[in-house]
Amino acid sequence: MRVIVDPNVHIPKSLLRKSFISYSDPPPTNLELRVTFGAIAADVEVRPFAPGTVHKVPERSYLSRDSGREPHQVHLNFGTFTGSATLRIHAPKTAHIYMETSATFGQTRIYLPRTFHGPLTICSWVRAPRLSAELRRACVPVSEDGCTMRWFVGDVGAWSANNEHGDSAKADTAFGNVWVGYVGEEEEGAGALDGTLVHWARNTLGLLLIFCAMYWIPVLLWRLIAAVLSSIF
Repeated sequence: MRVIVDPNVHIPKSLLRKSFISYSDPPPTNLELRVTFGAIAADVEVRPFAPGTVHKVPERSYLSRDSGREPHQVHLNFGTFTGSATLRIHAPKTAHIYMETSATFGQTRIYLPRTFHGPLTICSWVRAPRLSAELRRACVPVSEDGCTMRWFVGDVGAWSANNEHGDSAKADTAFGNVWVGYVGEEEEGAGALDGTLVHWARNTLGLLLIFCAMYWIPVLLWRLIAAVLSSIF
């Protein structure tokens, strides 16, 4: 799937949900792809903002909060439950991206644009995330808190001088694997997360436990309620 995101396109407010035009909420998502039983393979091209674009923002807006977001940021959101996610993001330097990805059981491969400059956060419950060799050289580790690891890609000083405005990427997985690299490193990314018997066995066991819990929890609750009612009456 090839997707082109043009932040210069004006969408009438009548076509947007009410929350999208409320400045008390975060800005709307430019692209959102979500599936339950399937994979996501997207090649996203972000168009540059038109020169001279003026963003008029009311005084009480999301920018007044310490959200770290800016008007020239493109928001991308991807999510899958059982499938894998392969995402290639192409973006010019003038269009900053704010990307969130979640894959509960599948493998996640993210190819960032080489203009990416900002924080990278990965939360992996089971396996440690992997970064390409080139991306590791371009970033510095910031913190590790439980299953969440944070890096900063690029020059921290330049990012701070720009009021902490730039790119941001977050990836979350429970039982899957995560690999992050640059666009152009498809060969390394394809072989970085080869499926193994242990990986698929763990995913199958996780799905089985979820379905068993969905079945047995209501059954046990119903039996408990029936036992309490029978003891009363």
